[in-house]
Amino acid sequence: MKEELLHFIWRYRHFSHTPLTLINNSEIQILRVGHLNPDAGPDFLNSKIILKGLIWVGSVEIHLKSSDWDKHGHHLDKAYNGVVLHVVWENDKPVYNQVGEEIPTLVLADYVVPGLVDRVESMMNNHKWIPCQKLLPDVDPFILIQFLERIFIERLQKKSEKVAKLLDDSRSNWDDVFYQLLCESFGLKVNSIPMLQLSKLLPFKILSKHKDNLMQLEALMFGVAGFLNNPNDSYSINLNKEFQFLKIKYGLVEMDLVSWKFLRMRPNSFPTVRIAQLAALIHDHGRLFSKLINFENKKEVEKIFDSKASDYWSNHYNFNKTSIFSCKKIGKQLVDNVLINSLVPLLILYSKEKQDNSYQEKAISLMYILNPEKNSYIKRFEKLGFKSKNAAQSQSFLHLKKHYCDQKKCLSCNIGNHLLNKC
Repeated sequence: MKEELLHFIWRYRHFSHTPLTLINNSEIQILRVGHLNPDAGPDFLNSKIILKGLIWVGSVEIHLKSSDWDKHGHHLDKAYNGVVLHVVWENDKPVYNQVGEEIPTLVLADYVVPGLVDRVESMMNNHKWIPCQKLLPDVDPFILIQFLERIFIERLQKKSEKVAKLLDDSRSNWDDVFYQLLCESFGLKVNSIPMLQLSKLLPFKILSKHKDNLMQLEALMFGVAGFLNNPNDSYSINLNKEFQFLKIKYGLVEMDLVSWKFLRMRPNSFPTVRIAQLAALIHDHGRLFSKLINFENKKEVEKIFDSKASDYWSNHYNFNKTSIFSCKKIGKQLVDNVLINSLVPLLILYSKEKQDNSYQEKAISLMYILNPEKNSYIKRFEKLGFKSKNAAQSQSFLHLKKHYCDQKKCLSCNIGNHLLNKC
């Protein structure tokens, strides 16, 4: 039994409507359970009860055991003097508020609707990919759409929190933070960590000094990434010569080559190709974020990303290994990934910093016109009958899986609540 389950039972009144009796045998009527308090203080606020013929309006505190009241220090906290009812699963002692008044206590276990606890625990303790998987066909479409919209905003908030940390570390350098997010996005899931590490070992301020020289940009990026240690063709030899000079000039540190993953990846997604494309993008546009914040439409953004790796990479996927000719342009799917995971979260934060909602509105609107991501999680949801129409919905499903389903937060999920309330 978890306290979260008691919150659910109380909030949705899953208890008997027969006369309720407190531990002192006094009868009580619940006129209003109150609303859940997301902040510090009692669990439910603005509750309304009738006790001993009088109407009481105040807070309700919920615990598994009544002794938890003292364990949590509520008997010393004046913020709990307004509690009119203590709801518990098990009563093991009377409790008192800070001024010495005994708190009326209701043992909820005596009145819970039969079978409810078993249904909840059965849902939360199964080993399905999604706890409520069997019941999903019964979900009201309106409930689903409404909840997806809510957790989409949650997703954006969480991402903007991560961006805020990067911004703080960079001393509010927006271009540098976008460059870091850009590198992480270009690495996709497999190489996102080493790509982010590359961006931190090779700050954007260094690259910006060489933005007009593509060879120097490639030398810096491939050199710090650790790919120039054993050059054996003219291209890599020339890059390495350039890098050795720049390495000393800027005091650069090289990464370990084992950081990079190539196994079971499509050649177009090799980190070598991605780094070459990034170098070309920086060469073509320099301060990308400064150009992107005022975009008018999706096509305008896509045009900015219309870059391709240098000629060497037209017949290479890795150093020293020739391949069939293939122009290494930045693909549309990668551009969408960058917009979803780099530009949009940064625009949300930029909007807050500048106190200008137009940037936030632009970011959210963009998510509703971008294509949904293509990954194993989204495919699994599609097999269950839930197809994402746009990037906003696919982000919502990813958030649902990671922060609700995987953590078995069925009772905090509107979908879980809806299904359990129908039982």
